[in-house]
Formats: sequence, C-alpha cells, structure tokens
Amino acid sequence: MIGTSIPLMTAIDLLIMAVATYVGFRILKNLKRVSIKSDFIGQSSIVAGLVLIAVFFSTDLYAMWVMPRLVGLEAAMSTMQNLHLNVTWFVAPLAVCTIAWGVLRLNETLNAALERTGESEDRYRQLAELSPEGIMVHTEGTIVFANQSMAKIFGAESPEQLIGKAAINLAAPEERQNILESRKIVDAGGVTPLAEAKFQRLDGSETYVERAVAPVIWNDKRSYLVIFRDINERKRVEDQLRQSQKMEAVGQLTGGVAHDFNNLLAVILGNTELLEDQVGDNRLLATIDRAAKRGAELTQRLLSFSRRQTLAPQPIDLTELIPGLHDLLHRTLGEPVKIVSDVGEDTWTVLADPGQLENALLNLAINARDAMPGGGILEIGCDNVQLQDDGIRVADEVPSGEYVQISVRDTGAGMPEDVLKHAFEPFYSTKDAGEGSGLGLSMVYGFARQSGGDAVIESEPGKGTKIKMILPRAGTNVASEDPTHDGDLKRGGGEVILVLEDDPDVRSLAVAALEGLGYRVREASEASTAMQAFEEEDHIDLLLSDVVLPGGVNGPELAVKAKDLHPQMRVLFMTGYASGSSVNETLSEADITVLSKPFRRKDLAKAIQDTLAA
Repeated sequence: MIGTSIPLMTAIDLLIMAVATYVGFRILKNLKRVSIKSDFIGQSSIVAGLVLIAVFFSTDLYAMWVMPRLVGLEAAMSTMQNLHLNVTWFVAPLAVCTIAWGVLRLNETLNAALERTGESEDRYRQLAELSPEGIMVHTEGTIVFANQSMAKIFGAESPEQLIGKAAINLAAPEERQNILESRKIVDAGGVTPLAEAKFQRLDGSETYVERAVAPVIWNDKRSYLVIFRDINERKRVEDQLRQSQKMEAVGQLTGGVAHDFNNLLAVILGNTELLEDQVGDNRLLATIDRAAKRGAELTQRLLSFSRRQTLAPQPIDLTELIPGLHDLLHRTLGEPVKIVSDVGEDTWTVLADPGQLENALLNLAINARDAMPGGGILEIGCDNVQLQDDGIRVADEVPSGEYVQISVRDTGAGMPEDVLKHAFEPFYSTKDAGEGSGLGLSMVYGFARQSGGDAVIESEPGKGTKIKMILPRAGTNVASEDPTHDGDLKRGGGEVILVLEDDPDVRSLAVAALEGLGYRVREASEASTAMQAFEEEDHIDLLLSDVVLPGGVNGPELAVKAKDLHPQMRVLFMTGYASGSSVNETLSEADITVLSKPFRRKDLAKAIQDTLAA
C-alpha cells in the first residue's frame, strides 16, 4: 500500500506544482501588462489560491520528511495517505479553482484595458493625422511613423513614402551634428525645445522648420518623437520685412544726399547761366553745364528710389501711353530687340506721374536690352488685377484694391538668386565699371512705391526676367492736355517776391535771377525772418519758399500763416525733395505748384508767371 501510494502522491504533487507554475507565469505576465490596482478581487483570489498551495506543500513536506522521524515510516505513510486524499479532493481543487477564477478576472480586466488602449491609440493617431504640425517617430534611426503634415513638409506624396527611411538623412548636412546632440539630450531623459533647423525635402531642395524632440515608447522600443513646424512662409515674410527696412534706410540716406546735391547743382547751373549772359558762349561753361545736368539726372534717380521726388499724379490712359513710346523704344534699343506690346482696350487707367512712368518704362527697356546683348524679344503687357485676391505677392503695406500690373519681360539670361535679392538696391550693378550707375531698377522701385503700388521681379537663369510695376487704378477719367512749349524768358513787372531759403548760395542765386527778370525781391533765411518781412511789407505778390526749413516750421505751414496777413499772395515752393508724407499731402490738398531743384532760369521764370497768373 505504501509502495503504491508514493508514486501516486508524487504524481499529484507534480500536477499541483505544474498548475502552480503555470498560474504563477500567467500572473507575472498579466501583472506586467496591467496595473497592480486594476482588479483587486481577481488578484486577491490568486493570492488566496497561492496561499492554499503553500499550505499544501508545507503540509506535504511536514508529512514526508518530519513525521517519519517522529512516529515511524508506517504511521507517517498512513497519515500522508489520509492527508493527500483530503488535499486531492478538497484543498487542491479549491486552490486551482480560486486561482483560475482570479486569472479569468485578470484576463477580463486586461482585455478591457487593451480595448481602451486601442481606442486611445486610434484617437491619438487621428489627432496626429489631423495635426498641422509634422509628427515623426523613429526607432534606432529609422522612421516608423509619419503623419500627412510631415509628408507635406518634406515633399512626399504620402506618409508611407517616408516610412523606413533614415531620419538623419532628412537633415541638411550642416545640421546633422546638432541632430545627434539633441538625441543625447533625449537619451538622458530630457526634451529639446522648438529650435530652427534646415532640412532637405525628398527632391533635395531646402526647407526650414522648427523641431522639438521627446522620448517615446513605440512597439515596446525606446524611440524618438519629433515635432516639425514649417516656417518657410514666416522666414519669407521676415526676409521681406528686413529687405523693406533696409531699402527704407538706404532711401532715407540717398534722399538726404540727393537733396543736398540738388542745392549745390542749383547754384552751379544758375551761376553758369548768369556767367553765360556776361561772357557769351564759352566752351568751359558749356562743359560745366553738361556735367551739372548729368548730376541733376543722377540725383533725380536717387530721389526716385528714396520715394522723395515731387510727383504730379494724374489719370493715365495706358492704351495711349505705351503705344506712344514705341518709336522712342525702337530708337533706344536698336534693331536686334523686337518690341511686342499687349495692352487691351479694357485696361484701366492708372494714377501716376506720366513723365516718371515713361522714365520707368524706358529704364526697364534699357535693362532688358542689356540682358539681351545678342538681341531678343521685349514684351510689354498690362493686366487689371485685384489685390490681394489675385495671389500676387506685394509688400504688406500695399492696400487691397484695384490696380494695373504693367509687365516688362525680356528673353535674356535671367538673374541668379544672389543677384535677384539685390536688384532693387541703389548702385547695385552687375555691369562693368563705368557702364551703368546701378540706379535704373531702384528708380523704378521707388517710383512704384511712392505712387502707392509696388514693383516685383521674377527671374531664373536662362529663362529671362519679368519685372512688374503695380500701380493703383485711377478714379477719374483721363484729362487730355495740349502740349506746351518753352518760349522766351517771361519777365516781371515790378511784382514783390519774398524768397525764403536757408541755403545762402541758393537764396542769392534765386534773388539775382528774379531781380534780373524785373521783380522786386526781399529775402529771408528762416521762418521768423520771413514773418517779420510779411508784417513790414504792405503788399507781397508771391512767396517763393523752400519746402524744408530749419526751426521746426516747414514751408507749407509758414504759407498758411502768411496768408492771414496777405490773402491775395500767391505761393510757389522750390524743393530738392518733399520730405515726409504729411508735407506731400499738404501740398496736394492746397493745389500748390512745386519747382524742383535744380532749376533753370527759364523754368523759374515760367513757374513765377504761371503762379502769378493763377
């Protein structure tokens, strides 16, 4: 009996041990995947079953190893048989059932948790797919997840096109060391903040992003979560703002220089004319006169760029102006350049200075000719556009509304990117020394901006250049004007003129010229002296004043005060530039004539007579 019982008891022990081992394995596996607090009842049942098994083994060991030494082998085996019978039919089933019930509870909890996890993953995946930021996960350097925004940033047709690629290869070569350094931060448990970086699209082109990196567990593996934000548009706007600020600063400088030069040139030209009256025709005087004229043209271009020239905007019919320039353009450009214009009858009229617009178109044509040394085609076209709805990129300060886009396109060599960035800057030129002033395009840019529009360049090497002037649509019909011709000097009849000019050389020149023309002249160097003269004189026919005056009072402001004392007095301004929009608006609203420096004596005489006769 004893001999047959031992194998049976051993088999039972092994069975119970196998069950306990299996249960223990399942418990460890479940507790690894499910929080220990997830199911208290199920875990308590497992613990109770394990306690029963522990009691069973403890009793079994006591009966097999301790009792034979205390009561003898035969008595011990008899006790063990009874004990095993009770354990086999009561304790063991109870323990197994208790553990099995606990395992089932844990499995139910685990399945519910996995289902919730799956739902959460679906929600997070949907959020990732809809995110405007690019999201990428890479494991051991290989991309394992990417959303649609990520694909768009890097020029991929779909996220799947990025999966499996080496993440480091998306970075520009000069950025790769920074990428490796950021990984070290993440490996140490940190998170990198958003930082600007340069990456490469799949086609090899550059793209700028802000990126941040954080650690993440992906498919039970330590991985890197990378967030990308496309900043190419922001950088474009920032570059445009910096360029605008630079152009404004250069414009202020060139405008100031041009103003001072105009005063000097006015003195040179005026005194040259006075000397010619005394000595007659003289070769040296003619040379001085030609040089001063070229200087005047140069300063006029500087003023155009700085947007400080005095403009006389009026409605312009482009269907007449552009075809009317064909003969001039043909003579200027020569036979190798074919001129083609496309100006529809429905083209709107524009509000601009006609002379400056013609000058701008001539400058663009000359630039086009220089870009086509072997000849080519020059196309001039006009389109009615609605800013900002037509997708035309202009400066942000240009208001939306109706404009006309005048395009001048050549079939020349085009401009590389580094030249294109500086094309509108004054004195920037790719021509050899002495072949150009570098002011042609800057004058066009300044004229367009001062007229309330903008100028834009589109160019690629080998594909020619297209320059677009965008000018505001005129609100009135074009007023036709009869051409005027300069005649003999118009002389005065003793009218009293007060000359107000802070520059002594320009003032003495104007006084001498006016006295020579038969006018009575009083002079003043500042506003306070002028007001004293207005109070002393009973009658003053005309005020000839500079626009910009020292002492905080400008010419238009002084004219308003002087009108109170002499209501019948006429006003004529002379200026190197009209500094500031407020002065320009004052002159425009008052409908006051402006004489630009440097001026000829005949121009001064005509302006005086026209103003007195108004």
